[in-house]
Amino acid sequence: MKKIYILLILVLAVVIIIYANSKVQVSEQKVISAAPALMSQDEAVNPGVTLTMEGETYTLEQKDLNPQTNLDFDNDDLKFAIYTNEGRVSVNFNLTKTGILGKGPVFYSIPEANQESVKVDLNFFNQDRESSRMNKRIIFRKGEIQIEKLTKNQLVFTFKGEGSGMTERGDLFPIEGSINMTF
Repeated sequence: MKKIYILLILVLAVVIIIYANSKVQVSEQKVISAAPALMSQDEAVNPGVTLTMEGETYTLEQKDLNPQTNLDFDNDDLKFAIYTNEGRVSVNFNLTKTGILGKGPVFYSIPEANQESVKVDLNFFNQDRESSRMNKRIIFRKGEIQIEKLTKNQLVFTFKGEGSGMTERGDLFPIEGSINMTF
C-alpha cells in the first residue's frame, strides 16, 4: 500500500512539472504586437521594465506588471515595488524627501545624492542569482538615475551604473535599464 502512495505522488509530481514547464514556454513566446486593444501604441512598443545586469537582460511587459505602491505625496515618501506574477526579477525604487514633486526631469548621481541620508534607493531582487538569499538583493551603488516623469499615475526613469549583492562590497558589475510604468 505504501508503494502505491509513493508511486502516485511521483506521477503527480511529474505531471505538475510538465504542466509548469509548458506554461513557462508559452509565456516566453508572447509577442509585443499581440498587445490588447486597450493598450496604447506606446505601451505596446515600450516594455514597462528593461534591466541589464550580470550579462542578462530582463524585460517586464507593461501589461504584465503588478506594481505595488506606497505613495505619500504629502510627506514626499514614495515607494515602488515593480514585478510580474511569474517573473524572476523585481525592482524596488524608493524616493524619500527628494523634493521631486512638481519638478520636470530630475537627475540623481548615486552615492552623492544619499550623502546625508538615503533619499534615492534603487535595488533589484533576482531569484535565480547564484548566491546567498541576502545577496539575491542587488543594490544600485554607483551611477546615474534620471527621472523623466513622476505623477500619481506614471513613473518614467532611466538608470545606468554599477551594483552588487547586498553584502558584497568589492566586485561591482554594470547595471542599466529603464522603467516606464503606469499604475
